[in-house]
Amino acid sequence: QLTPSSFPPNSTLTTDNIETAVVLNNGEVDCANNFGLKNHLPPIALPDTAYVDAGTSVVINNTAVTPVPTLNPSDTTRGEPLYAQLCASCHGASLEGAQNWKQRLPDGKFPPPPHNSSGHTWHHRDEQLLQIMRDGGDPALSTMPPFKDKLARDEMIAILEFIKSKWGEDEREFQWWITQTYRP
Repeated sequence: QLTPSSFPPNSTLTTDNIETAVVLNNGEVDCANNFGLKNHLPPIALPDTAYVDAGTSVVINNTAVTPVPTLNPSDTTRGEPLYAQLCASCHGASLEGAQNWKQRLPDGKFPPPPHNSSGHTWHHRDEQLLQIMRDGGDPALSTMPPFKDKLARDEMIAILEFIKSKWGEDEREFQWWITQTYRP
């Protein structure tokens, strides 16, 4: 479990060569580079059926949030073939991302990052990840296309649930904490 001592206030978390997150005094995590996306978007409203209480609260910087929810098995199952069909060609069948994904390409854009625990997907709030799926990545930094015309919101949520099912416990806790502590 992540604890306040793991991330003291004003500490810098260098998450990879692209993104640096800072734990602020109020317990929020602010990312210095989100591929050009603003870090302050409205919080996500997932269906009540998507989450079930899983146990112990997550506490970072003395800020506790509800326990990490259990992933919805039907969404995870439904998300896997959608991921295989629409995401795996860029992000890898095993969510491994492109080789050298932290290094800019000649056009200045970054290759597709991994969505497993080795990447940085878990450093972002649910709504931000869904926005990237819906609207695509920042065209100056990414070749990620928008999927708003190909996927309904519930299908995007299913893909996200599938991706989360491949993360470790620490990554799930951190991502849940970021999602829950977001304040516009």
